[in-house]
Amino acid sequence: MRSQARQYAQSAQHRRAPPVRYSVAAAAVPIVAMVAAVYPVPMAVVVLAVVAVARYGRAAE
Repeated sequence: MRSQARQYAQSAQHRRAPPVRYSVAAAAVPIVAMVAAVYPVPMAVVVLAVVAVARYGRAAE
């Protein structure tokens, strides 16, 4: 799974190098989802956090 993601990231960098912050945010999304599944976190808080990260990533571009 990681090797596939690494290959995809390398091929994506050849096309257009994404900002580092955006790629870090994209990698953090599954981690946030797992934490939200384990701990009783309100989904509204998770959604707001993802939206904030997405906006921050777009602003970094």
